[in-house]
This record gives sequence, C-alpha cells and structure tokens, in this order.
Amino acid sequence: MKFFVITFATSVLCLSMAVPPSAIARAQEEAATTGAEKAQKLAQVLNLNPQQQSQLAPILQAEAPKVQSIVQDPNLSQKEKKSMLKATYSQTNPLVKSILTPTQYKQWEMIRKDELESMNLK
Repeated sequence: MKFFVITFATSVLCLSMAVPPSAIARAQEEAATTGAEKAQKLAQVLNLNPQQQSQLAPILQAEAPKVQSIVQDPNLSQKEKKSMLKATYSQTNPLVKSILTPTQYKQWEMIRKDELESMNLK
C-alpha cells in the first residue's frame, strides 16, 4: 500500500510539473514579439535603413528568448544574470556589428551598456 501511495504521489507531482505545449508556444511567441518590438525601437533610435532593419530583426528575435530565460530565472543571482547576459550579448554583438555603421554600432554599445545597468533583475 505504501508503494502505491508513493508511486501515485510521485506521478501526480511529475504531471503537475509538466508544462503544456501551448504554454511553451506562447512563451516562444512572446519572446519573438519582444525581439521584433525591440528591433523596431532600435530602428528608430539608430536610424536604420530598411535593409539593416530586415537583417537585425531575426538576430534580436533569436536573442530574445535567451535573454528572457536568464532574466526570469529565479535560481540565478543578479551577478550571475548579468554575467550570462553579457555572454549572450557577446555572441550577438559581432553579428550586429557587421550590419551597423561604426557610428550606429557605438550607439548600440551604449544601449547595451545602459540595458545591463538599468535592468531590474530580481
């Protein structure tokens, strides 16, 4: 009987921890939207031409879920989050640098620095 109770409790616990596929899809869609919105805002701030916008958008959309998962991870300290964000940004920056002009890239670096400093990491 004890074995049955333990097995049943374990099964219920495992099932309750499962994330439905629809929730995963929503999170991925939200991250992509966040990346697209960020690309749109940057297009205005950096005065990007249409070609630059079309090249930058997929990069930011791919980066967004990584950033979101780092920021929302309750198991990471603020220092760990900032370190992981810097690592993520360092992967994206060379791609962005190849798209932007030197002046735009300097602005980009300042924006990134401000993001890290002002990010409200919990």
